[in-house]
Amino acid sequence: MPSLDRGRIALLLASMAVIAVLLVGVEFTLRALDLGSVADRDPLHGFSTTVQPFERVEAEDGAAVYRLIGAPELATTSFRAEKPPGAFRVFVVGGSSAAGVPFGYEQSFAAWLQRRLLVELPEIPIEVVNVSASGFGTQRLLNRVRRLAAFEPDLLIVYSGHNEFAEARFFAEIIDMNPVLFGFWDRLVSTRIYGVLSPLLRRDESNANQPLDLAAAHAPQQMFFVSEPGDAADDHAVVKRRWSKIESGYRRNLSEMIASMQSAGTRVMLLSLAQNFSDWPPGASRHGPDLTPTDLETWKRWVAEGDASADDDCTAALDAWQHALAIDEAYASLHYRMAGCWRELGRFDRARESYRNASDLDRVPLGAPTRFNEVLRELADEHGTLFVDIDAALRVDDEDGLVGNDHIIDVMHPRLETQLRIAREIARVLRREGIPVSREEWGTAAYSEPEVEAIFAAQPALRIDQHLVRALMCHLAKRSECVREEVAAIFALQPDHPVARQLATNAKDQD
Repeated sequence: MPSLDRGRIALLLASMAVIAVLLVGVEFTLRALDLGSVADRDPLHGFSTTVQPFERVEAEDGAAVYRLIGAPELATTSFRAEKPPGAFRVFVVGGSSAAGVPFGYEQSFAAWLQRRLLVELPEIPIEVVNVSASGFGTQRLLNRVRRLAAFEPDLLIVYSGHNEFAEARFFAEIIDMNPVLFGFWDRLVSTRIYGVLSPLLRRDESNANQPLDLAAAHAPQQMFFVSEPGDAADDHAVVKRRWSKIESGYRRNLSEMIASMQSAGTRVMLLSLAQNFSDWPPGASRHGPDLTPTDLETWKRWVAEGDASADDDCTAALDAWQHALAIDEAYASLHYRMAGCWRELGRFDRARESYRNASDLDRVPLGAPTRFNEVLRELADEHGTLFVDIDAALRVDDEDGLVGNDHIIDVMHPRLETQLRIAREIARVLRREGIPVSREEWGTAAYSEPEVEAIFAAQPALRIDQHLVRALMCHLAKRSECVREEVAAIFALQPDHPVARQLATNAKDQD
């Protein structure tokens, strides 16, 4: 019997060896025939460490270039396979704001930086390559950055932080997967065998061109919740742990990006994050822990008293709200109301503090916590990287020092003039730091920044895109009046816009 078992085991092992050899043979054959490439998609949504985000293609002049997969074939998303002698190669990584949403890569700050540097550094071959991706947080960007070291970068620019909560929630199954199991899938999806078989496993995509289902668009909103929708009101300890975990991951991922680049002799530039604090109200508020029913009733009375006075007497309103704040300071919308009155009274320093408190306490944080900018500054000091304070630059541009709709389309996406402003600030710091040449060697030719209205006039669709992305974000935030305003603006430019029609219908249903 034991000998029979050994025979069966030997047969099983031999069969497995034969299958393995056959699979290896098939894999090599597919590679030789260049079949089954998965270059057009990452089945692990950007988390794969084996599927390349770039593809090698031939440019119009016959030169070999690497292009960011899934992005249009533009100068800002591709670079020469052979780095030109003396070239200054810059990679930009981030989420949708860095990718130029809603205008596209051509209008991103990376593209405007390249245009500016080509004028101001006429003797140097300039490559500013935008490898950002909408929805990407630092965990997926880290995979991308680690690959960039092989392409001889001179500078990495990082503008990231708005997607940390969303990425952690939306891709929890991948992030929390057992490392051994993830490693198996990661290697499997990079094989040509998988590439050949995967189309057979995909869902039916015959309805891919059907109208957008806005009724399902509320589902993505759930990815932004810091606390689970069903959590109890006094779940502050749970929320605090989630914030702490996400911040730790953010710091760790950025630190590893910096280490990866610096080990390759590449400079790193961190940009502080800008977002709409003053004109985007919190999406959800929760009361603090241990609030008794009596405390809650008293809090409501003080808030109601402040609300009644706010239109005519902000001083009286603030006095009442301060009483409410002493009872419960965790309610985001109270801070936002107070900020509005501080702003009305010209106390912009207090308004800024209250707006940012409201943003940080929001239980549906479509933006990033203000603490992230402290993390970025701390990392810059710790690792000796360049730091460009975009948030501060935008505050300087504002008469009241607040950042709102004038700079940001919705809650996080920069307006076109803000994309230009970010590029200008980066170039200023590069010149100041003598990168890539000393300040004296920078060209004297003045870069003429285009008028934003002229850009819109030349490309009217960009203005529609701006209204559309704001309407969609307002839709996610369930701000019906905002949706209607943006839809009306779209209809004035394109009366038959299909998505605008759906948004208009949905806004009525929300009412």
